[in-house]
Parts: sequence; C-alpha cells; structure tokens
Amino acid sequence: MQDANTDMPRVQALPEGVPNDVVLLMVYKQSDHVDWLVRWLVAQGAFVVLHVDRKAQGAFAPHLPSWQAMSSVHVLQNNVTVNWAGFSQVEATLRGVTWALDHLPDFARLHLMSGECLALAPMAEIATRMNRLAHAGEADLIECRSRPGAAWRINRYNILGENPHNREHLHNLAFRWFRDLQVRLGLPVRGNFRPEDIVFGGQWWSMHRSSLVGMLDQPDLAFYCRKFRWTRCSDEHFFQIRHRAVGLRAAGSQRFLEVRDGAASPRYLPLKELQQRYDEGYLFARKVTPEVSQAYWMHR
Repeated sequence: MQDANTDMPRVQALPEGVPNDVVLLMVYKQSDHVDWLVRWLVAQGAFVVLHVDRKAQGAFAPHLPSWQAMSSVHVLQNNVTVNWAGFSQVEATLRGVTWALDHLPDFARLHLMSGECLALAPMAEIATRMNRLAHAGEADLIECRSRPGAAWRINRYNILGENPHNREHLHNLAFRWFRDLQVRLGLPVRGNFRPEDIVFGGQWWSMHRSSLVGMLDQPDLAFYCRKFRWTRCSDEHFFQIRHRAVGLRAAGSQRFLEVRDGAASPRYLPLKELQQRYDEGYLFARKVTPEVSQAYWMHR
C-alpha cells in the first residue's frame, strides 16, 4: 500500500480550523452529479476527500481545477483502479482514510460514501446522532453481523479478484466453478480467519476518528491486509472484522438499501420513499440517482 504522505495537495491550502466531519467520496461516473454532491457536502461544513477511480479520470478532468481551488476539498493523486469484488476497493478506501488521518488532525468523524449515496439529514444532525452514540460507548455507524453462508468469501480462494470483468456473466460462472471445484477436490479452507471471527456488512459506513486510529494504527496492519489477498468482496469484511477484533461497538450503518432476490446490486430508490426512510431513522440512502438526490434536497 502506497504511503499517503507522498500524496500532497497541489494548489489547495488546508481549511482554517479543524473540520468536524470528513467525507471520503468514492466515485467513478456521473461527474456532473459528483460536482453537485461535493459542493453540497462542503456547504454542509464537511471536508471532502475524493477518490476518483483511475480508469475514469478523464471524465472528471474538467472539474479538477475548481475542486483543487476549494480549501475544503482534496482529490487524491495516489488513486487506484477499482475492480468490483477485488481488494482494490479496500485499497482505495485505505488511501483516503490515511490521507485524512495524516493531513486533517483532530477531525471528529469520517463518512464513507459513493456518488450514488445520499445523506438524508444535514451533516449537523448526523453528527448529533453519532455524538449521542459516542456517549453510550463510542458506537460507530457500521454494520458488523454474522452471516452464515458467506464464510466462503473468506476461506476459499478467489483467483479472479481483480478482473475488470468480474460482474459479467461468464466471469461470474468461472469464479463459481473454481470456488466449487475447491470443495469437490476436498481442499482445506484458508486459515486466515476463524469462523467465529468472520462478520459481514455493507461497504459504506461512518466512524469516529478515534475508532479509525484504533483499527489502523497497529503494527500488524500490513499482515492483516495480506489476509484478504484472495477474498471475494473484501470491502464487505475488511473494516467489519477489524472493527470487532479491536473491541469497538457497531450501531449499524443507518443506511437504507434494498437488494431484491437474485440482484447483484441494490435497487434505485424513488423520491417518495426517501422521506419515509428518514422518518424511520435512517441517515443515508443507497442507491439514489442524481435527479432524485437533487430533488430530495430541493424539497427539504
């Protein structure tokens, strides 16, 4: 993993004072909407750290000058090519988190979002909710739950982890064939984690700075990363397993999403449903189209 200290900002100066909330925004498409989202988050008082998928850099190039001129935005220069189901998603997240910890000392919370995530409440309200949880034992908004049947992601070898065509039907069939072949041949499971230590959760979360330091500022971090080299969808296990292992408390992600039977991704949420989910206590929604995102905040 590249040292985040080599990723210095080019023309921007860091903001005066300490930002309470940092948003690590992971994007790869819809650059115009991302520009709107960045500006909305900055208007809410957040500092935005942007990771642009390396294979999509060209589409975002027109926005870079304006983002680099904003004191509350940093575009990561040591970005990576992100492949679905591969460790590259975790790698990209770690680079953003590391930059924030190194360059924005004493921020309070970090929120991991994609360009298709939407905050259903103002950042100040989200901060209030997280502060209440902190007083109850420093709980973070992350999902860490047992999921029988998902252990194969951890204990079977995934040799197609960084294949850019992972979501295509034939590559999915190839992955499943090789996974099942390991079972038929009676190969031993990987010994990287004990079954009782394996937990699962959605990729997107919000955590206190102190929790991130406790998870990542450890001498075994490089060894821990290597345990996920052959892991399928490691972004749904890496932070979750680590969070529980160091004794932190998880309060659930407070993010609403719905994956219908047989689907590989959550469904897009309609505008009329977002207010309902906010009334139910959710603080974020995933997935939301650009039109619905902007309409939601126009109505609010």
